[in-house]
Amino acid sequence: MNTNMLLVILIAVLGLLFIAVVWATIRLKQHGINSEAVIDDIGEGITYAQSIATAMSPFLPKLASATINLVLKVAAEATQRVEATHKAALSADAGAVDTRSTEAKSLITSGLALKGITVTDDINKLIDAVVPVLVLALPKTHAETAGATTSVVQ
Repeated sequence: MNTNMLLVILIAVLGLLFIAVVWATIRLKQHGINSEAVIDDIGEGITYAQSIATAMSPFLPKLASATINLVLKVAAEATQRVEATHKAALSADAGAVDTRSTEAKSLITSGLALKGITVTDDINKLIDAVVPVLVLALPKTHAETAGATTSVVQ
């Protein structure tokens, strides 16, 4: 296929996707579901996915897809555990030192080592890029206001 044909196909797919989103929004609104909030959540998810893809793109040819998926899986688990530990530390002592990034990276490298993955410079770059994005993707459990931390009721 030439470039023009690919462009036509891409435009057609994007047009169909737009029509599907508009139709779904109208149907959700008819059923009393707040579709704007759903679309905002989907938009945030797409933003996180794009950030991860952008962070991984410089070294995708060097790492196998299975390795990247394993790193992402271990990183997601480690980030959740570190956030839970930090939340518990804050509930015990509001002035607890924030060591989440260091702890997450340590847990990730340990988890990868247990799975037989040697942590290279490329994998360290991936870990450095993925941890902040995964933290943003976690559900918000507390709000920080003027040095105080309060729980968010959901």
